[in-house]
Amino acid sequence: MAHCSKIAIAGALAGALAALSACSDTSACCVDDYPPAYALLYGTVRGASGQPAAGVLVRAGDGTGVVTDGTGRYRLSTLLHGMGTGTLSIDVAAYRTDAARGLVDSTRVRASVPFFAGQPPPDSTRVDLVVGWAP
Repeated sequence: MAHCSKIAIAGALAGALAALSACSDTSACCVDDYPPAYALLYGTVRGASGQPAAGVLVRAGDGTGVVTDGTGRYRLSTLLHGMGTGTLSIDVAAYRTDAARGLVDSTRVRASVPFFAGQPPPDSTRVDLVVGWAP
């Protein structure tokens, strides 16, 4: 009897794999059981001697980034799919770029960031960065 159930499970698995491989529209095939989760990060980027670092790109994880203002401040909203509400340890990085050379330098910190199923409250997680270059 165990042999028959293994065959049935193998047949069901083969059918499911065939259905997924035949699907050309991945949005119709994939089901996300969790709502998107949001986090809001804010902070200041400063040089080693404390001066604000303006024009620095700040990113959380692999998401899009924002550029610091003239006082080195930033506010960054980030979104994760398939996680639900919870706290996640992610990298927050500051990048110095140059139009001719691209990425010149970067600083990265690990931060424990709470994610919320709806929009997070304002200023939910503060992450300040100190860069090793002179702004």
